[in-house]
Amino acid sequence: RGNRYKNFSIIDNKFLNSTFENADVTENISVCKKFAEAFTKKKVNVGLILYGDSGTGKSFASACVGNYLMERGRNVIALNIGLYLTELKQEWNRKETELLHKISKCDLLIIDDLGCEKISEWVLEKIFLLIDTRYRASKPVIITTNLFYSRDNEKCGIYNTFGTRIKERISEMCFPVYCKGESKRKSGTEKFMDFLV
Repeated sequence: RGNRYKNFSIIDNKFLNSTFENADVTENISVCKKFAEAFTKKKVNVGLILYGDSGTGKSFASACVGNYLMERGRNVIALNIGLYLTELKQEWNRKETELLHKISKCDLLIIDDLGCEKISEWVLEKIFLLIDTRYRASKPVIITTNLFYSRDNEKCGIYNTFGTRIKERISEMCFPVYCKGESKRKSGTEKFMDFLV
C-alpha cells in the first residue's frame, strides 16, 4: 500500500486489517462504501462524521474507507486524536507546521475518537488548528466520535465539548452518520473461548 504520508499516520495492523471485504453489511458500512467509491470517481469536498456509542464500528468503518482509497493510490492520514495530542506534547512541537502542511495536502484525513481527550485551552487550540487546516484546504475529513452530533447546539455533544468554532466547521465539512447498535467489541474471555473452538 503506497502511502507517502504513512509516517505521519497512526495506521496500525488493526487499521490495515479493516476492509469492506471483512465487514458485515450495515447501514454505516453501506454509506462509507458509497462514499469511498464516489471518492475515486469525482472531486470530493464533503466528509463524514461517524458518531454513536463505543464499539458500534465507527473506527472500523473509517479504516475501511482509508484502506480502500490507499489501495487505489490515494494519500490518507489517519490520526487517533489522543495519540496525536500526546505526540505533539512529547516530540512533535517543532514538526507541527510540517505536519499541518501534510494534513492540508493529503487526499483524506481521518480523525479517530474525537472527544476522548481531557479538554484544556491547549487541546482546544490544537484540535481547532487541525480541523481548520483541513477546512481552509477544502479537503474531506472523516471524524469518528462517541459524542452525540446534532445541528441543534443544545443537544450536540460536539458543541458542548468544543464550542462554536469547531462545531460549525465540522457541520459545514461533514455529513453525519449515526452508528447504532450494541458494542461489537469482544471481551478477552470471548476471544479466548473463540480461540479454543
